[in-house]
Amino acid sequence: AEIEMVIKCLPTIYRELIFLRHTQDLSYDEIAEVTGLPLGTVKNRLFRAREMMREMFVERGFKGM
Repeated sequence: AEIEMVIKCLPTIYRELIFLRHTQDLSYDEIAEVTGLPLGTVKNRLFRAREMMREMFVERGFKGM
């Protein structure tokens, strides 16, 4: 599916966090604990990952992202 392709295009540091958040349904705190990253870094990287995904969807012609 299109979303899988977009996720695969993300740099690894972002892709892993998207996987933990949206596939494993972990909270930000749980992700920070599992990865050993500071909570602020987790939040920032997830925000950036979603922004990258939004841009990729727009480039592919999807609207309303």
